[in-house]
Amino acid sequence: MQRKDRIDMFGALALIGFSAFLGFNQVIIKAVNEGLQPVFWAGLRSFGAVPCIWLLMRFAGRRPDFRRETWRGGVLIGLAFSFEFVFLFLALDLTTVARSSVIFYSMPVWFAISAHFLLPGERLTGNKIAGLVL
Repeated sequence: MQRKDRIDMFGALALIGFSAFLGFNQVIIKAVNEGLQPVFWAGLRSFGAVPCIWLLMRFAGRRPDFRRETWRGGVLIGLAFSFEFVFLFLALDLTTVARSSVIFYSMPVWFAISAHFLLPGERLTGNKIAGLVL
Protein backbone atom coordinates (compact mmCIF):
# COMPACT_ATOMS: atom_id res chain seq x y z
CA MET A 1 0.00 0.00 0.00
CA GLN A 2 1.32 3.43 -0.90
CA ARG A 3 1.92 5.77 2.05
CA LYS A 4 0.13 9.12 1.79
CA ASP A 5 0.99 12.23 3.72
CA ARG A 6 -2.37 13.94 3.01
CA ILE A 7 -5.93 12.74 3.13
CA ASP A 8 -7.86 12.76 -0.15
CA MET A 9 -11.57 13.48 -0.63
CA PHE A 10 -12.53 9.80 -0.61
CA GLY A 11 -10.68 9.26 2.67
CA ALA A 12 -12.28 12.31 4.28
CA LEU A 13 -15.78 11.29 3.18
CA ALA A 14 -15.18 7.69 4.26
CA LEU A 15 -14.07 8.84 7.72
CA ILE A 16 -17.09 11.14 8.09
CA GLY A 17 -19.46 8.39 6.92
CA PHE A 18 -17.88 5.82 9.20
CA SER A 19 -18.07 8.21 12.16
CA ALA A 20 -21.76 8.83 11.42
CA PHE A 21 -22.32 5.08 11.21
CA LEU A 22 -20.60 4.56 14.58
CA GLY A 23 -22.59 7.42 16.12
CA PHE A 24 -25.84 5.81 14.96
CA ASN A 25 -24.50 2.53 16.32
CA GLN A 26 -24.20 4.11 19.76
CA VAL A 27 -27.84 5.23 19.59
CA ILE A 28 -28.81 1.60 18.87
CA ILE A 29 -26.65 0.43 21.81
CA LYS A 30 -28.37 2.95 24.09
CA ALA A 31 -31.79 1.71 22.96
CA VAL A 32 -31.07 -2.00 23.52
CA ASN A 33 -29.34 -1.40 26.86
CA GLU A 34 -32.79 -0.77 28.34
CA GLY A 35 -33.78 -4.44 28.18
CA LEU A 36 -30.73 -6.45 29.21
CA GLN A 37 -27.35 -5.88 30.80
CA PRO A 38 -24.85 -3.92 28.67
CA VAL A 39 -22.13 -6.55 29.10
CA PHE A 40 -24.48 -9.20 27.68
CA TRP A 41 -25.03 -7.10 24.54
CA ALA A 42 -21.30 -6.44 24.19
CA GLY A 43 -20.61 -10.18 24.36
CA LEU A 44 -23.43 -11.02 21.96
CA ARG A 45 -22.14 -8.45 19.51
CA SER A 46 -18.62 -9.85 19.65
CA PHE A 47 -19.93 -13.39 19.24
CA GLY A 48 -21.83 -12.27 16.15
CA ALA A 49 -18.67 -10.66 14.73
CA VAL A 50 -16.83 -14.00 14.58
CA PRO A 51 -18.58 -15.29 11.42
CA CYS A 52 -18.18 -11.87 9.78
CA ILE A 53 -14.43 -11.87 10.41
CA TRP A 54 -14.16 -15.48 9.25
CA LEU A 55 -15.98 -14.63 5.98
CA LEU A 56 -13.77 -11.57 5.44
CA MET A 57 -10.66 -13.71 5.91
CA ARG A 58 -12.00 -16.34 3.49
CA PHE A 59 -12.71 -13.74 0.80
CA ALA A 60 -9.24 -12.22 1.32
CA GLY A 61 -7.64 -15.66 0.98
CA ARG A 62 -6.19 -15.65 4.49
CA ARG A 63 -6.18 -18.37 7.09
CA PRO A 64 -6.38 -17.88 10.86
CA ASP A 65 -2.96 -17.97 12.49
CA PHE A 66 -3.06 -20.07 15.66
CA ARG A 67 0.66 -20.58 16.13
CA ARG A 68 1.99 -20.63 19.68
CA GLU A 69 3.87 -17.34 19.28
CA THR A 70 0.72 -15.44 18.25
CA TRP A 71 -1.42 -16.40 21.23
CA ARG A 72 -0.02 -13.92 23.77
CA GLY A 73 -0.48 -10.90 21.49
CA GLY A 74 -3.87 -12.10 20.31
CA VAL A 75 -5.17 -12.58 23.84
CA LEU A 76 -3.78 -9.20 24.91
CA ILE A 77 -5.43 -7.40 21.99
CA GLY A 78 -8.66 -9.35 22.55
CA LEU A 79 -8.75 -8.34 26.21
CA ALA A 80 -8.08 -4.68 25.39
CA PHE A 81 -10.85 -4.74 22.77
CA SER A 82 -13.21 -6.46 25.22
CA PHE A 83 -12.57 -3.90 27.94
CA GLU A 84 -13.10 -1.06 25.47
CA PHE A 85 -16.50 -2.38 24.46
CA VAL A 86 -17.59 -3.28 27.97
CA PHE A 87 -16.73 0.23 29.12
CA LEU A 88 -18.45 1.76 26.08
CA PHE A 89 -21.65 -0.21 26.72
CA LEU A 90 -21.54 0.66 30.43
CA ALA A 91 -20.93 4.34 29.65
CA LEU A 92 -23.91 4.37 27.30
CA ASP A 93 -25.98 2.86 30.10
CA LEU A 94 -24.91 5.59 32.53
CA THR A 95 -24.80 8.73 30.38
CA THR A 96 -26.00 10.20 27.10
CA VAL A 97 -24.89 9.17 23.65
CA ALA A 98 -23.56 12.69 23.00
CA ARG A 99 -21.34 12.69 26.09
CA SER A 100 -19.97 9.20 25.50
CA SER A 101 -19.36 10.02 21.82
CA VAL A 102 -17.23 13.03 22.75
CA ILE A 103 -15.12 10.86 25.02
CA PHE A 104 -14.97 7.95 22.56
CA TYR A 105 -14.12 10.07 19.52
CA SER A 106 -11.43 12.06 21.32
CA MET A 107 -9.25 8.92 21.28
CA PRO A 108 -7.68 9.77 17.88
CA VAL A 109 -6.49 13.07 19.35
CA TRP A 110 -4.71 11.27 22.19
CA PHE A 111 -3.30 8.69 19.76
CA ALA A 112 -1.96 11.44 17.48
CA ILE A 113 -0.30 13.20 20.42
CA SER A 114 1.17 9.89 21.63
CA ALA A 115 2.39 9.00 18.13
CA HIS A 116 4.21 12.33 17.92
CA PHE A 117 6.39 11.28 20.85
CA LEU A 118 6.51 7.50 20.35
CA LEU A 119 6.62 6.80 16.60
CA PRO A 120 9.38 8.06 14.32
CA GLY A 121 8.07 9.89 11.27
CA GLU A 122 4.70 10.70 12.84
CA ARG A 123 5.25 14.33 13.79
CA LEU A 124 2.46 16.79 14.48
CA THR A 125 2.69 19.65 12.00
CA GLY A 126 0.65 22.82 11.93
CA ASN A 127 -1.82 21.31 9.46
CA LYS A 128 -2.22 18.16 11.54
CA ILE A 129 -2.82 20.18 14.71
CA ALA A 130 -5.39 22.30 12.86
CA GLY A 131 -7.11 19.11 11.70
CA LEU A 132 -7.21 17.75 15.24
CA VAL A 133 -8.65 21.02 16.53
CA LEU A 134 -11.36 20.94 13.87
